[in-house]
Amino acid sequence: MVRDCELTSLCSVHTTVLWLLLSVMPCSHAEQPSARAPVLPPAPVASVGATDVNATLAALLAAHRDRSGGKIYQSGADYVDPTWFGIALVTVTGEVFMAGDAERTFPIQSTAKPFTYGLALEDHGLDNMLTNVGVNATGLPFDSLIAAAIRPRRLENPMVSAGAISTTAMIRGKNDAHKWRRVNDVFARYAGTDVSIMDEIYDYEIAHSAGSRALAYSLLVQDLFHVPCGWDAPPNCFEVPDRDGIQTVVARYLKSTSQMVSARLLATMAATLANGGTNPISGKRALQSKHVPHVLSAMVTAGMYDSAGEWFSRAGLPAKSGVSGNVIAVVPGRFGIAVYSPPLDASGNSVRGVAALRDLSDRWGLHILAPPAEDAPLRQ
Repeated sequence: MVRDCELTSLCSVHTTVLWLLLSVMPCSHAEQPSARAPVLPPAPVASVGATDVNATLAALLAAHRDRSGGKIYQSGADYVDPTWFGIALVTVTGEVFMAGDAERTFPIQSTAKPFTYGLALEDHGLDNMLTNVGVNATGLPFDSLIAAAIRPRRLENPMVSAGAISTTAMIRGKNDAHKWRRVNDVFARYAGTDVSIMDEIYDYEIAHSAGSRALAYSLLVQDLFHVPCGWDAPPNCFEVPDRDGIQTVVARYLKSTSQMVSARLLATMAATLANGGTNPISGKRALQSKHVPHVLSAMVTAGMYDSAGEWFSRAGLPAKSGVSGNVIAVVPGRFGIAVYSPPLDASGNSVRGVAALRDLSDRWGLHILAPPAEDAPLRQ
């Protein structure tokens, strides 16, 4: 168990962190990560002139640790402690800061959706994804069966369950195994390390997949479920899958949500989006830079489900949550951050995660639509 205020910072020698964060204070050296968690390649350790990130993360833990309320999602895990609480922050120059249970592993759940959507964008481009999946918020719970049926435009959003199933169906590949390998490989590029499935989580999700299968068949009935014609097929060629094809798409979707991550890995994935699609630690590209704004836009519209509007009004950051209790947020050009705390609010978002990230946005003035600072370039 990680101690309450245990902090780790892995820092690079880049001096450009001075503009990434806000003031000046050296950071501490890293302790060895838990053997339970996937391990990123080590970053160089050095003294960094930066905001007191460590103290800020510790303050967030202290301010929100005793926050009560929320329910824990049953995911097939042997045990989930409602007091688990971890935060990780990764800058676009590769600095890694952690506090609390930041190395504890958990299933990624719906936070997989932005990264799968990015791969689908690379496969088909924005126009095809807007035509076949959609991007507008539904205004309904993330697993709603009726969202498409009651809206004038029946399209979904890749950040909610129905839209994510449609997005999964759009991934190209020679066969189902090849399609899954492409998805898992792109997650590894975002994370900087292999990301594996926990069989117990996946088996549980399959056993309780009636809702996901119902969403898939509802999409099929409304002509919103399409798969590419084939690996070598021309662009814009889509077809309707048969019953077996629908089942394999749902299974592949649930595989993606059963991948095991930590707050540290999720912060690295978020930082990859903040860094224009290139992992800031490994240097490997995970997403073409032209598609990063499209992924972040979808995160704004529905990343926090039916509370996305309130979230963006208050925190002002592209974000995505998962029902295991994780939340990621992206500060473009600066850093990615992830919080893990299992208890969920009525929308399916982490109670402590939402509160801590709103708090951080207020402390550091992160709202991306806020007026620029007085000394900002081109400001009168």
